[in-house]
Formats: sequence, structure tokens, C-alpha cells
Amino acid sequence: MKKIVEILLAVSMATVVMLLGIYYMPLQFIIFLYAIPFVVIGIKHEINTSIIGMILSTFIIGLLTDKLSGLFILITFLPLNIALVYTIKSRKKTLRNHGYFYSGLNNILFFIIMSIMGDITGVSIINQIEEFLNHTLNTQLELLEDMDLSSYEMFKLKDTMEDKLKEVLLIIPSTIMIFFFNNDLY
Repeated sequence: MKKIVEILLAVSMATVVMLLGIYYMPLQFIIFLYAIPFVVIGIKHEINTSIIGMILSTFIIGLLTDKLSGLFILITFLPLNIALVYTIKSRKKTLRNHGYFYSGLNNILFFIIMSIMGDITGVSIINQIEEFLNHTLNTQLELLEDMDLSSYEMFKLKDTMEDKLKEVLLIIPSTIMIFFFNNDLY
């Protein structure tokens, strides 16, 4: 009976954390805490219990949001959950054998999910960053107009700022990929 109560408590906590992360913008960072209750359950009881709890939680999230979001959450966090529980229970010092596989799988699934979500919702992280940077550029240009610069100086500054903006937009996707794949090495 105690085991069932612990599992239901972990499922409810993780579900609430994920729903808060999805619907309440200032708390989006807590989405990364979603897997912690399942890792604890997996260590305390067994990995099958942890997997069943995560499936139950993502099913509830799928019912409350949409089925696709629940499926993506399951695909994203389940390999991480399995790797962490297995590694901690086995008392391995590093994630050499299974860690590289699960970490690489997680990275690939992350990029697939991000591209699918971009296609479905029409929202892309890169496009969002581009809009933010364009807004920042326009604000800076408005401030420069108040400085009474000549049209030639304004043109040069605007051209330089636009070039830097394009440079940043070209660097961001590769930086994200390097960051994720660099995590596989450690």
C-alpha cells in the first residue's frame, strides 16, 4: 500500500510540475525537474515501477493538454529516466556504456521533437530569437536617430548591426548542437 501511495504522489507531483511548466511562462525552467520523482521511485523500488509511473503521468498530461505533447514528453524524458535509474542503482562511476547511447538518443529525439513542434505549431526557437533580435535592432536604431547622426553614419551603423544580427542567427543553431553533443562527452 505504501508503494502505491508513493508512486501516486510522484505521478501527481511530476504532472503538476510539468503542467505548471507548460502553461505558466515564468516557471518554464521547472520542466527539467519532471523526471526527478520517477528517478527516486526507480531507485527506491524498481525501474519498471518508474517507467509505469512516467507513462501514467504523461498519459494524464496528454489528456489535459493534447496527446502529442504527452507523447513528446514521454519520448524526451523516458530514456533519461532509464539511464539515471540504471546508473545509480548499478553504482557506476560514469555513464560510459549506456550513458553515451541514452544521451545521444535524447539529443536526437530533442531535435526531432523541436522540428516537429515547429512544423505543427508554426513556432520555431530560431524564429523567436530572430524576432527578438530584430526588435532589439529596431529599438537601437530608434535611439541612434535621436543622436542626430548624418545619414551616412546611420547607414553604416545600420548595416553593421544587421550584419552582426545575421551572424548571430547563423551561429545559434550550431552553438545549440555543439552544446548538446558536447554534453555526450562528459
